[in-house]
Amino acid sequence: MKKKIWMIFAIVTTLLVAGCGKKDEQSGSDSINPDDYVKLGNLEQLEATVEVEGAVTEEQIEQQISSELNYYVEMANLYEYEEIPDKTVVEDGDVVNIDYEGKEGDTAFEGGTAEGAYLTIGSGSFIEGFEAGLVGHSVGEEVDLNLTFPENYKSEAMAGKAVVFHVKINSIHDAEKKFVPEFNDEFIKKLNFGFSTMEEYRADVKTYMEQQNATKKETAISDAIWDVVYEACEVSEPPKEMVDEVKERVYKNAEDYAAQAGVEFSEFVNTNMNMTEEEFEAEAESVSVESAKAKLVMRAIAKQQKIEISQKQITESAESEYAQYGYENAEAYLEAVGGETVYKDYLLSQKVDEYLKTIITVHEVEKQEEAPAEDTVSGNSADGDGESQEAVSENTAE
Repeated sequence: MKKKIWMIFAIVTTLLVAGCGKKDEQSGSDSINPDDYVKLGNLEQLEATVEVEGAVTEEQIEQQISSELNYYVEMANLYEYEEIPDKTVVEDGDVVNIDYEGKEGDTAFEGGTAEGAYLTIGSGSFIEGFEAGLVGHSVGEEVDLNLTFPENYKSEAMAGKAVVFHVKINSIHDAEKKFVPEFNDEFIKKLNFGFSTMEEYRADVKTYMEQQNATKKETAISDAIWDVVYEACEVSEPPKEMVDEVKERVYKNAEDYAAQAGVEFSEFVNTNMNMTEEEFEAEAESVSVESAKAKLVMRAIAKQQKIEISQKQITESAESEYAQYGYENAEAYLEAVGGETVYKDYLLSQKVDEYLKTIITVHEVEKQEEAPAEDTVSGNSADGDGESQEAVSENTAE
């Protein structure tokens, strides 16, 4: 498979934005003249072919919906269970269907009310005392449970609070006989995604998929353009200092991941990357050389076309971005990404990319349909957290 030069450069740039850069004063690559290393081809005559996704089909939408909703059924245990009609008294291990309302004093608190909820007795899904308090009670019976939320409960508003849950036991079910519920308006409401009907949810999924396709298309076009640009240029061996700068960031990134995983660098490389340290060194060298060459080509194009990034642009862009990456101010952000020189290259690459898209002819070919991808979760849908059970559940995903 042909190596995606632009993607290599983009990956390294992303490492910088993620905080893996080196300080600007340590970098001398900004003073390197790209014309000493790059002979540009006739870029305006270039053409690129790119595979793009076709229009989103109804079949694809239904596949996505099925994938997502089955994921949430499994994740939040939203299965339905076969009723045991002859069983009337709750025992440990039973699945009970219940209605409940939680109150602090005379006021019902948010997330403490549900109807038709399934609960496995003894699962530890709800706060201590809730499940045990239903054992021995009968179908149709209503029970008041006087409970206290844990001091370390994830909702600070409820932590340590004394409450009363009024619970009605609707039925008892077989824990071994569960099935996926029908995906209808009632089920969508239960997920608390903010949708009242399946049609609203379906429209959101369609919009999400179309946005994903548009993003993939832009990335694919950039990849294809930079492939043909790079091939049309003659690039000599880059300066060692540029290669070493990139390699240092590649190593720093891998070392940070190893630290996050709590393992030694060698173990991380062997286990997570399936490489020996020698193989990693060779790959890092190769990627760093190609990335340095790509940067030289980018700078050469910028110089030829007089594309520049001003100090004002650097400042304004950093001011607009620092918060989304979790930094207190633009200065801290720039220092973390490697300094103004590195950040300038990041902005310059975007400008050059925009320029190339105006001069290079791109032929779009519809991508052939492939097998369905693994389960994914759409934008708004990922925000749902099963609030109807959150206030009493210990194990709800955070």
